[in-house]
Amino acid sequence: MEQTVDGPGLFGRDALLSEVRARLERDSLVTLVGPPGVGKTALARVLAQDGQRYFDLRDARSVHDLNGVLALGLDLDALPSGDSGFDRVGHVLLARGPGVVVLDDIDRLVPVLGRGLPGWRALGLRVLAVGRRPLGIDAERVVPVPPLPLPSDAEIGQADAVAFFVECVRRRAPEVSFDRADLTVVARIVRRLDGLPLAIELAAARMAALDVRQLEELLADRFELLDVPGSRSVHDAIAWSWEGLCPDDRRALAHASLFRGGFTLAALASTLNRRPIEALPCLERLQRGSLLVVHRIEGTGEARYSLLESIRDFGARELGDERADAEARFAAWYAELATQLQRELYGPEVTIALRRLRVEIPNLGAVLEWTLGGADLARHALSIHRLLVTVSWAVPAAPISLSESEALARRLAAALPGAHGVWGRAIHARRALRAGHLDDEAVRALDALRAAAGDASDPALEAFVERLFAERCGRAGDPGGDRAHGERAARLLARSGDAADEAIACVEVGMAAKSAHDLEEAVEWYERGLVIARRLESPWLEAFALGELGSLWLEARNWSAAERDLGAALEIHRQLGSSSFVGFMHGCLGHMHHDRGSYAASRAEYDRALAVLRTIGDAVWSALVRGYRGLLALEEERFEDAAGDAQYALRGIASAYPAFEPLFGAVRDAALVKLGIGPGGEAPEVPADDPAAALIRSWAGLAPAFEGAALATIVDLRDPMSPAARRFEVRCALRLLGVGPSLAEARPVLEVSRAAQWFRLSGHARVSLETRPALFRIFEALAQRHVERGAPVTVDEMVAIGWPMERIREDAARARVYVAISSLRKLGLRAVIEKNASGYRLSDDLDVALVDSPGE
Repeated sequence: MEQTVDGPGLFGRDALLSEVRARLERDSLVTLVGPPGVGKTALARVLAQDGQRYFDLRDARSVHDLNGVLALGLDLDALPSGDSGFDRVGHVLLARGPGVVVLDDIDRLVPVLGRGLPGWRALGLRVLAVGRRPLGIDAERVVPVPPLPLPSDAEIGQADAVAFFVECVRRRAPEVSFDRADLTVVARIVRRLDGLPLAIELAAARMAALDVRQLEELLADRFELLDVPGSRSVHDAIAWSWEGLCPDDRRALAHASLFRGGFTLAALASTLNRRPIEALPCLERLQRGSLLVVHRIEGTGEARYSLLESIRDFGARELGDERADAEARFAAWYAELATQLQRELYGPEVTIALRRLRVEIPNLGAVLEWTLGGADLARHALSIHRLLVTVSWAVPAAPISLSESEALARRLAAALPGAHGVWGRAIHARRALRAGHLDDEAVRALDALRAAAGDASDPALEAFVERLFAERCGRAGDPGGDRAHGERAARLLARSGDAADEAIACVEVGMAAKSAHDLEEAVEWYERGLVIARRLESPWLEAFALGELGSLWLEARNWSAAERDLGAALEIHRQLGSSSFVGFMHGCLGHMHHDRGSYAASRAEYDRALAVLRTIGDAVWSALVRGYRGLLALEEERFEDAAGDAQYALRGIASAYPAFEPLFGAVRDAALVKLGIGPGGEAPEVPADDPAAALIRSWAGLAPAFEGAALATIVDLRDPMSPAARRFEVRCALRLLGVGPSLAEARPVLEVSRAAQWFRLSGHARVSLETRPALFRIFEALAQRHVERGAPVTVDEMVAIGWPMERIREDAARARVYVAISSLRKLGLRAVIEKNASGYRLSDDLDVALVDSPGE
């Protein structure tokens, strides 16, 4: 960007200069207003048409001082005292010809100028006033002077603030150069300097002795860093405004320095220990003095206030002995807000609550940091930490690190008695689990938590710990344990009356049941959670339940129901801005199209999911989606893409979801073999006569399990939570290698008992269905029809067979059939059950025998 640098206030100001000149052509009084250090004076000097028309009023405090400055600037003898002297100057200026009169630093003289300038205007003089607040008189046109635009990550090289810093450095130290990495650091520096030209110029002056990274580190002591000999300092610029404030406004500004990212009138009033109506005049005066910025939350219209960082740092130094009490009131306010948001996020006003939460995260995090630093705020910190961890779906990034969370848990446990201390440990355990801590030490910690929770006699706490155990089991690939702990949690929550958490627990139990391939049970739990969500009128809970229900229909191959529920969940999450769940829903839709063979649509949904998840930095879910996209690429024979996606997935899910490693490892290895590279980097040894066996041998020596496998052995292993997934995605790999399973051995035999309710494929253990009578009746009917005449069993027949005494709506009846068939397929019968236009039947590729005794 080519611009002439005449001073700190001019760089990037061409458009602003043009606007002010145009206003001065039309209006007789224009006032430039802006915060300290923004470059108002430099602009004013350019706009003064000759030196005798520029007057620096910084040191003037009265009409007498004002007249003295004006007389000296115009080389006049002593003027009459009072307002008449000011009027006399107006006539002198008029006699000397047209031009703009610039009055700089008017802030101490606003009442005086308010009385005198209307007379100058009547004479036809054009005046440019410069200050941090407007005069507030008729006919005044106010032009704000904003800081230089701050850079986004995508436009670092084009941002005025960055370009100004670089140009200032080159003028003082031409030997200094900047590469792309340096400019990224410069962007962070100018953001911390609020884009203020004075601060940027003073920081750049230090570059003769520093590099950009050292400069960034020293910004922690910004006022000392920006105190350059021979230049006006940023501290002095702000101090000049501070000196002009009344005691109440000074106290308000100092307390406002506690806030990060903005605050509301009510929050500041609470910190000041005042009523909002008492704090409002202070905010209004600080805003008029350009020491405070007012903006509104999109969608709610709520007014929020914020300080530039330099002003915030100045105010923090002035807080003094009031800091501890102010921090305590601040923490109490935000703890109460956290409790309120915890409730509202699961209610009908979730959209407003989400917007409020997202703008307040920096302030909530401040309480946690102060507690870690030794402040006595443990009870308040507990409420805030609980909110931020338990509604992590709504929090783009945690305000404290995992190690800080652990330290906070220890501090809360030591500071708070009974259940409160246990809650602190449990909240950290939830975060640690989600970070992939699944080792023996984590299990011991959970065991200790369970004992402590039982002693605390707090059903909500006991339920929370049971859900931790359930999550640990689920991530470790133990759906049975996941389900048992989840059911206990749901029962505890039903007794405690915590309906929102009960709804979540019900959905989580459904997820565990789905992982165990008990889809009928999963549907019941999902629908139970959905009923509670709708009773609470909670859009987020409804979307959560619908999303999981939609993923179940994927397992059941009920595409229309899957598309309906996933689409409804996606729309709700999109409206709420729940980015992680938006990404997850796109991933599920990608999986649906994948299973249907619509590869282009699947790839598009996976890409949409990744675009969202990358934006919020969700590494784990991004890895899962990349893994499934790799499987898709493998099936499309795009082997390089498959290997790359699978390898990325393996790195991303290694600790968080170890049960996925076999699946994604198989995808990577199959792709590498097709590319001519073995899983270990070596050239593969693939005999021409049996490539499939060689491939399988390269996968952890599992060949004996699959060589010469019967068709029934090659089942769908795509569900990574099933034990079969640990044997890899063999069916996909064999198909890609262009070979089919060996059927040289005898045809497989499916044995189905007539009364003992079990089945067995030749070469496999028996599978019991004694606890699932509807499922067994349907399967026995399929076997009976196959033996008798090989005809399909219709869906209507299956309804009558499976649930003979129940009246079921047509849509619900068909849904039960889809779930039942999917459950049978998940039990190892995917290659056995076929579907045609008439219904379902058993494959002709195996023999079926109905037997009266279990046999061996």
